[in-house]
Amino acid sequence: MVVVVVVAAVLAPAPSVPLLAPSPLLPARRHLLLYRLRFYQLVPTSLSSLHGVTEADLDLELDPELEAAHGWPHAAVSHPRYYFQDGNVTLEIDRTRYKIHRHFLVTNSPVFAKELPPYIIYTTLTGNVDKQAFELVLSLFYPKDCFSGHDIKSEPDWRKVLVFACQYKMTVIRDMALTKVPTLDPVEKVELATKYGLKDWLVSAYVDLCMKDLGDRNGWSAEEGKKIGLEGVLALADVRRDILEHLEEHLDRDKVLKTVEKKVEALKQI
Repeated sequence: MVVVVVVAAVLAPAPSVPLLAPSPLLPARRHLLLYRLRFYQLVPTSLSSLHGVTEADLDLELDPELEAAHGWPHAAVSHPRYYFQDGNVTLEIDRTRYKIHRHFLVTNSPVFAKELPPYIIYTTLTGNVDKQAFELVLSLFYPKDCFSGHDIKSEPDWRKVLVFACQYKMTVIRDMALTKVPTLDPVEKVELATKYGLKDWLVSAYVDLCMKDLGDRNGWSAEEGKKIGLEGVLALADVRRDILEHLEEHLDRDKVLKTVEKKVEALKQI
């Protein structure tokens, strides 16, 4: 009979105030509380109000058998490499937890600096976040050892890092990744520049596209036009017309650069 009471207590709806009374927790009830906190992203910024729960509890792996027995969806699991006991912030991406050191992210990204103030101990990265790209970036901060270095070994890997760095405004990593992607097409560069507000990239990419367009009578494909965007296509057509009308003034890249800068500034695209 006692067992039935305990199970009923565990499966009862979460109370509105407070989640736990200041008394010792039964193991099953503690497990359920941690599940609710983590799965529903209710991990508090301060644990002082949750009597009997400590920050160490949030490091515990939830029992998959108990989850299955009660029909609970699987909660997040800790990453085997990027989960450090002395880390001071835990990020969750697609049911994987990374407990890392806040310093690396906030000093390299104004986006993370805003999203990860000191009082945040656990948060979930939502939206279009590439988990593999995030892990590749982490390998720059946490190399396997002093000799093997980071895990970014191929150009496709560097492309992932480049997009992630643009997304989170990690300028140092972005510029490093750009040097590792020599085949980055100007159309791709325009797409990234427009999406993430990189004005210096936009001008440079437009110059490359102008030079390419002047020498290629086939123009851009439908897919390329989609990536460039309607405003970009119209701006480039305007630049092309201007160049052709004053061809003698645009026989070198520097003059094309000045024309592009003038048109981009007038359009106020960024």
